[in-house]
Amino acid sequence: MALASAQAPNPNQMAVPLPQHLRQAQMQAQSYALRQAQAQAQAAMQQAQPMYHPQPPMRTQAINRQQKQLQMKPSDDYNFEDPNKKPRSPMETKQFLLHLLSTEMLINTRLHGEFTCVHSEFDAWSPSLPHSTIHAVLSFLGLSEKWLRFFRTFVESPLKFVNSGISEEPRIRKRGVPGAHALSNVCAETVLFCMDYAVNQKTNGQQLYRMHDDFWIFSPSHETVVAGWEAITDFTKVMGVHLNYGKSGSVRIHRDKDESGMIHPSLPKGDIRWGFLHLDPVSGHFIIDQGMVDIHIAELKRQLLDKKSIFSWIQVFNTFASRFFTFNFGKPANCFGRQHVDSMLESLERIQRSIFSDKSVIDHLKMTIQDRFGILDIPDGYFYFPANLGGLELHNPFIGLVQLRDSVYGHPESALDCFFKAEEEAYQKAKIAYETGKVCNIMLSNKSLGALPGYVTAFSDTGVLRQFLSCATTSLYCAFRLFSIMLKSHQEIWISCRMRSFRAIAKNFTLRMREICIQSSMNFSSNRERKL
Repeated sequence: MALASAQAPNPNQMAVPLPQHLRQAQMQAQSYALRQAQAQAQAAMQQAQPMYHPQPPMRTQAINRQQKQLQMKPSDDYNFEDPNKKPRSPMETKQFLLHLLSTEMLINTRLHGEFTCVHSEFDAWSPSLPHSTIHAVLSFLGLSEKWLRFFRTFVESPLKFVNSGISEEPRIRKRGVPGAHALSNVCAETVLFCMDYAVNQKTNGQQLYRMHDDFWIFSPSHETVVAGWEAITDFTKVMGVHLNYGKSGSVRIHRDKDESGMIHPSLPKGDIRWGFLHLDPVSGHFIIDQGMVDIHIAELKRQLLDKKSIFSWIQVFNTFASRFFTFNFGKPANCFGRQHVDSMLESLERIQRSIFSDKSVIDHLKMTIQDRFGILDIPDGYFYFPANLGGLELHNPFIGLVQLRDSVYGHPESALDCFFKAEEEAYQKAKIAYETGKVCNIMLSNKSLGALPGYVTAFSDTGVLRQFLSCATTSLYCAFRLFSIMLKSHQEIWISCRMRSFRAIAKNFTLRMREICIQSSMNFSSNRERKL
């Protein structure tokens, strides 16, 4: 009781007011507690009575999906997409590699006068990879005996054929790895890394473009490609693997069509092919091989005759016309030119005429439906309407090609002419500005100038550095724009980081800047001494 009376407040005493910052803190705490209680009550009500959100009808979902697909992505004034975007599938990677090869071919033949390319692949790489090669490479790279024993157990599995007798003992295989297995890819890529490194060292840094066991090597220097091919053949001898010379080929293209350079005898004989395309050594362009198209036209006819229902017939037609043929013709791009798009349209027209004679695919389907079901006057739009909206979803491969035809360069070489013309004009303007004492308006802060070498900052006030940087920046920007435009396709653009053709330009710019800086620094110092 004494303790309680001592702690009880005295009503006669005045209450001491709290300071302002304590009152604000108390109000914020009460407000936060009130919000927390309201949120908990609302969550409890939602759990007790879940809200029903009706799904939109199928037609609304399809329209919303189409609107999202048609929505434009944000881009800059040049309609560039993300330069860091990479191909998402092996098919896209192959298409991009073709665009890169065609672009390199156009630029190098113009800058260096010639271009050499070699394409090849290994013969049955996974089934014929020796286990001794895998063990030797992994051991050389430093794997412990425990991991070597693990990989040896994985690859040297005992096998027994189905037709073998009961008395026959299982055999331990000495070659080959299981297909489509993660460890098989590890073993294969580890061995192929040795080939990549050997080519890099033998060619003084030349890039080898490889997709698993399929590889390309190209350069404006014929000797570099020969050295790279020698490194590849030495690799096959050491590792105990073989090349598929039936799918190997080489080509040497000159800017002057009358000049015919000899191909080194060690390079593989044959054409460079991909899909239905083969590289013409005279024009330097990929051309559709109509002979291979005829073979698959016969296969398409056979499969269409075997289909009894309308839906299965349309599915086969869509698979061949809109996917198989279109993909193997190559993805249209500026580096291929408008002639490639025209060739695709002509080939698709020839395919349909070979199958339907003088009729179109719509006329054929109308006659088939009329004969089977007696239905007349079917509108053409019904055949192209999506299946989820009641149509037959027939694909027309001509629509996309006709839409993008005029947006592709008619002659890709004209872009190079514009580049050299713009570079010459920029040089003339820079020369006139330098001779008249004018400088370009390039914003160079003191911080950026302080990071440059001493002989550059010594004459930064004279304007020579600004003048040179203006010319160099203009030329490099034009070169970068040219390379990116040549790679631009009708849907996406991927800007390659391996701009080997322009590395030489950048190097020449750097050396020239050093010479101008040193010379201008000497002139500035001599003029200053004269004034003193």
